[in-house]
Amino acid sequence: MKERNAFIAELIFFIITLTVLFYNIHYLKLLDNKLSNIGKEFENKLANYIEKNDSVYEKLNKDMEKLYKELNDAKIELTKFLNNENKNLYVKMDNI
Repeated sequence: MKERNAFIAELIFFIITLTVLFYNIHYLKLLDNKLSNIGKEFENKLANYIEKNDSVYEKLNKDMEKLYKELNDAKIELTKFLNNENKNLYVKMDNI
């Protein structure tokens, strides 16, 4: 009887151990799936962020090129104006 009770106790312990082992394996698979989903979501968000930054960078480059052209045009106009003013000033001084 003692041997039978010991065998039953060992069998119950073995069944519980297997149950816990399979539960842990199942739980680890669930965690792996969740981590995989989180990784994919992170990659998607990162790709979207990079795409948005690229478009912002392109727009900024275009704006900077436009500003550079406008500044260059303003420099040319200012140079022309100053050259004309200096000639007028020279003529006025010569007339005096």
